Amino acid sequence: MNSPAPDDDRRLEALRAALPLFLRFGYRKTSMDQVARAAGVSRQALYLWFPGKEALFTAAVDQGLQEVRQAVEAALDDTSLPLQDRLLGAFDAYISPFLGAGASAASLEELFEATARLLGDRAAAFDAWFRDRLTALLHDRPGATARQLADVLMAVSAGHKYQSDDMSTYRARMARDLPVVLRQA
Repeated sequence: MNSPAPDDDRRLEALRAALPLFLRFGYRKTSMDQVARAAGVSRQALYLWFPGKEALFTAAVDQGLQEVRQAVEAALDDTSLPLQDRLLGAFDAYISPFLGAGASAASLEELFEATARLLGDRAAAFDAWFRDRLTALLHDRPGATARQLADVLMAVSAGHKYQSDDMSTYRARMARDLPVVLRQA
């Protein structure tokens, strides 16, 4: 297998620098100049890789989703851990780009609009994939199907995402509530 060219590495670093800026400031307020500075590349290099902010945003979100997907898969597939720890790791990976970037409610709302407009149904498909992965890991229980448990866990996670200022608070709340949801089913 060939190793990536240095230019590919720099492009990837630009994508990784762009996503936190979009999350923190929103689509409209994030500029190509800001991304170039954060990535340590010239504006010309950024425009060479991405013809405009829409292309950069789309590529950054796609790259972010790919990296989150890999982290979620790794957490869920780690059979050396108990189910609760695997789920907690998966939710950590799923939520960390949002809470880790210091995204505000206003920037997230504007970002969701841009995501829907520029990426179509890819973000919704990602959420559906995550729900399906959770469902496959869980088991039907008296009073709740695996799908219902996955839906409840995603709703609990979403609530904690909006009520938590940082990952440690989110993680503590999820660690507290995961066993309750899994036991109550």
